[in-house]
Amino acid sequence: TEEIWQKVAPLLDNSLLDKPGRTIMLQAYPQAQAALINPVAEADIDWVKGVIEGIRNIRGEMDIAPGRTFPVYLRKSSDKDASEDQRRLQENQAYLLKLAKLSSVNWLPDSQEAPVCATQLYKDMEILVPLADLIDKQAEINRLEKEIARLDKGLQAIIGKLSNSRFVDNAPAEIVATERERQSAAESAIAALQEKLEKIRALK
Repeated sequence: TEEIWQKVAPLLDNSLLDKPGRTIMLQAYPQAQAALINPVAEADIDWVKGVIEGIRNIRGEMDIAPGRTFPVYLRKSSDKDASEDQRRLQENQAYLLKLAKLSSVNWLPDSQEAPVCATQLYKDMEILVPLADLIDKQAEINRLEKEIARLDKGLQAIIGKLSNSRFVDNAPAEIVATERERQSAAESAIAALQEKLEKIRALK
């Protein structure tokens, strides 16, 4: 760190060139500048990371070779506002293609039926990898059943909390509302995965 600082610091501040005892150990600790914090940029990067993680999870769980490229689709259910996710896809498509090793990544409109896909969720958005030439049918069934069980376990915990009159009566209204939103999101996610599971089971 000291060596890097010795080389970089004078480029940023000429007054450091001839300062006696010039060392990072005697410098003031950097102060955060609130004006430079960009919540939108941070949320966008979290989105990119979440999508890449979902794709890598599918790649790992389906034992797809690290160098093999494949197409990916993103979508939300028709009752969800997708504009923010579509913007993020458009602005970060090049990063997704490079970092997740994809042949393409596109938004799937509500009017277009998805092929049978391996599915991961990033919040309430589906990450879809078409299974043609990729699938091990039983492995995908096992993966979906495991994911549904995980989501259902969380859902039951939320239902239990909301069924507790002491919690509902005493918790702040915004906390109760958040839990109800989490319940709705979990139920929607489970329903989507159950539908996908039935499609996989029906494959010949």
